[in-house]
Amino acid sequence: MQTHNLGYPRIGAKRELKKACEKYWSGQIPQEELVRTGWNIRIKNWRMQQEAGTFGKMISSILLTCCSLPTRK
Repeated sequence: MQTHNLGYPRIGAKRELKKACEKYWSGQIPQEELVRTGWNIRIKNWRMQQEAGTFGKMISSILLTCCSLPTRK
C-alpha cells in the first residue's frame, strides 16, 4: 500500500526556503544556492517521510523548481 502526503511542509523546519528566497531576491545569494537549498530541504523531507512510511511525491514543488523559476528583475 502506498501513502501520499499532500500536507507536508516544504519550506524547511526553520523556514530555510523562505529565507533563501528573500536572500535571492535581494541579490545576496546566486540562483544556484537558492535551488540547492530547495533540493536539500526536499531530500531531507523525502527521507523523513520514507523512514516514517509516508513517502509522498511532491510533484508541484518539483515542477516549480525544474520548470518555472522566475528570473530576478
